[in-house]
Amino acid sequence: MNHTPFARKQDLLWLLLPVICIAVLLLRAQSDTPVSAQISIGNEVVAVYPLSEPQTITLANADGIRIEIRENAVCVLESDCPDKRCVRMGAISKPGEMIVCLPHAMIITLVGASDGADVVIG
Repeated sequence: MNHTPFARKQDLLWLLLPVICIAVLLLRAQSDTPVSAQISIGNEVVAVYPLSEPQTITLANADGIRIEIRENAVCVLESDCPDKRCVRMGAISKPGEMIVCLPHAMIITLVGASDGADVVIG
């Protein structure tokens, strides 16, 4: 009886090569995108800060809120709102994530630079 392996080494290479290429492209795209914290109070954007610059911010428009940016993430350190949900949300670091403080009508949204199309078809 002649025993042949299910997959030869060349077959495994052809299966793994696309997976490795996609993983490298995804990691590269995530690391090249600069991310900023956009702070809105009400319906007005009051400030935009890059996450690459560590700093502590006290908002003039929302008394009692201190925000910290460090290690490419942002969090609310202090807030004088009654439930402190914005403080308990912790740090966020990925585009699209948000921290919301309803009593102060404040929203911190992480936005990334867009280089055009999200999907390429063809």
